[in-house]
Amino acid sequence: MSLAEQPPLERILRACAAAAPEVWYPADYARAQGVNRDDLDPYLDQLRLSGLIRLTDWVQGRGQGYALTPAGAETLESPKQLARLRQGQLPTPKGQPAVPARRSNLGASRWERGEAAREAFLTRTVPSVTFTLIALNVIWFLFGLLLAQRAGVSASEYFANSTPDVLIQTGALNGGYFYGLHQWWRLFSCAFVHIGIIHLGANMLSLYWVGPFLEQVWGHVRYLVLYVVAIIGGSCGMLIEAMLGRHDTLAAGASGAIWGIFASLGTWLFLNRRALPPPFVRNLTQALVINLVINLGLTFGFAGISKGGHFGGGIVGILVAVPLDYVIFVHGWRRWLTVAGVLAVPAVSLGIMFWMLQGPGGAVFKQAVVAGERQASARDWAHFRNAYGAQIDQVSEQASKAYDDARKLLEQRLIDADDAAQVRKGIEAARQELKTVIDELDQARETTAPVDRFKTATAEYLQQFDAVLAVCAQDLGLAEQPPGNEKAASRRKQLEENLDSQVKLLKHVREAWYESLQKLKRIDQE
Repeated sequence: MSLAEQPPLERILRACAAAAPEVWYPADYARAQGVNRDDLDPYLDQLRLSGLIRLTDWVQGRGQGYALTPAGAETLESPKQLARLRQGQLPTPKGQPAVPARRSNLGASRWERGEAAREAFLTRTVPSVTFTLIALNVIWFLFGLLLAQRAGVSASEYFANSTPDVLIQTGALNGGYFYGLHQWWRLFSCAFVHIGIIHLGANMLSLYWVGPFLEQVWGHVRYLVLYVVAIIGGSCGMLIEAMLGRHDTLAAGASGAIWGIFASLGTWLFLNRRALPPPFVRNLTQALVINLVINLGLTFGFAGISKGGHFGGGIVGILVAVPLDYVIFVHGWRRWLTVAGVLAVPAVSLGIMFWMLQGPGGAVFKQAVVAGERQASARDWAHFRNAYGAQIDQVSEQASKAYDDARKLLEQRLIDADDAAQVRKGIEAARQELKTVIDELDQARETTAPVDRFKTATAEYLQQFDAVLAVCAQDLGLAEQPPGNEKAASRRKQLEENLDSQVKLLKHVREAWYESLQKLKRIDQE
C-alpha cells in the first residue's frame, strides 16, 4: 500500500516513524504533500491522546513537532493493531497522566507545561460546575419571585427591576446590612441575586459562553475555587466603591465572579505562552483584548453597573490564577505554598476593605450606613403600615369599644342578662379579631430592627388587650349571679382587682408601643 493510499492515521504514524530519531513536523509534511496543515490536527490529536505520538518543542518556522512513542512503534509492528488503526480504532492509553510524572521541585519545564496545556484543550469534559452554577442562579431568582408575590409585587415588576425588599431578603449586598447589622454572609450570597430578568439573562449567558471553556482549561476543582474567590473579590470591590461615594446602592449579580474567571485566562496564557504555539497565543490574546474592550465599554457605558465589583473580581482572578496554575507542577511543601497563595488573595482583599473602614473612607461609610438603615427602616415601615396598619387600627377600635361597653355595664348595680350577653358577644368577636392579627404579625418577617421592635410591641399590646377583655368577660359572667351569692361576690371583687392591674399593665404596654410608633414616624419624616 503506497503512502498516499494509507488512511490518515496510519500515514501520519508512518511519517513519524520515518523521521525518527529526528522530530517530524506537520508543517513541513503539509507543504511537501500539498495539503492543508490544519486538516492534520484532528488526526494528530487522536494519535497523541492514544499515546502513539508525543509532542516535542515548538520551533520557529516549522511549528509544533511530534515524535513516535514506543506504543506507536509497537502498533506499526503489529498487524492486528495496524488493522484496527486503519478502521479508526485507536488503543486506550494505559494509565498515562495528563502531565508527565517527571516534575521538578522548582516548577514545570516547558515540555511539561506544553503537555498540560495541550491536555487542557484536547480533553473534553462536561462543564458540570458551570451548569450547576447557572442552575443555582436561576433557582434563586425564582425563589425571589415567590417572595415578591407573597409581598404583593407583580411578576412584571419583579422581572423588570425586582424590589429593594426582595433583594435584601434574597441576600443582596448593602453597607448597612453588611457593616451595621454584621451580615457578613452577604459577601457571598449577593453573587446569586440578580436585579431583574435582563440582569440574570446577561450574566448567565456570559457564564454559559466562557464557563465551559475555562472549566476545561482549569479543571472542575480549580475552576470552582477561582469562581468562589472572585465572588469575594468582587464583593470587596463593591463595598470599597460604596465607601468612595456610592453609599445608597444595593449590589448584586454574578458579574464579578465572571470577570474573575475570564481574567484568569490572561494569567494562564501568560504563564504558558512559551509552551504554546505563537499563532495560538496571538489569536487567543487578540480574543481576550477584544472581549476586554467590550466589557470595559459595558462597565463604563451603562449606569448602575458596579465598576468595583467588575474590577475587584477581575483583579482577584488574575492574581489567584498564578498559584492555581503552579499547583499541578509542584509537590511537597511547595504545593502547600501555592495553596497558601490561593488563600492569601481573598484574605488580602478582605484586609484592604476592612482597613479602609478604619480610615476616612470608613468614617463616611459609617455615616452612610446610618442613612442606609434609616432608608431601609422607612421602606420596611411603609410596607408594614400598608400590610397591617388598617387591621391594627380596626382591631384596636373594636377592642376599645368592647372594653368600654363592658366597664359601663359592670358599673351598674343591676345588670340585665340580655345586655350582658350582648356585651360578651362583642368581647368574643373582638378577641377573635385580636388573635387573628396577632397570628399574622407572628408570621411577618421584617428585615430592619426598628420595624421588628414595633411589630413585637404591637403584638404585646394586642395580647394585653386580649387579657383585659378576658377578665371583663369573666366579670360579666359573675355579675349576672343573684346579689345574695357571697361566693360570686368575692370572686367578682378578685376579678375587679385583677382587671384594674391588667388595665394598668395595658396602659404601660401601650405607652411602650406608642413610643416605638413615634420613633418610626420620625424615621419616616427624615
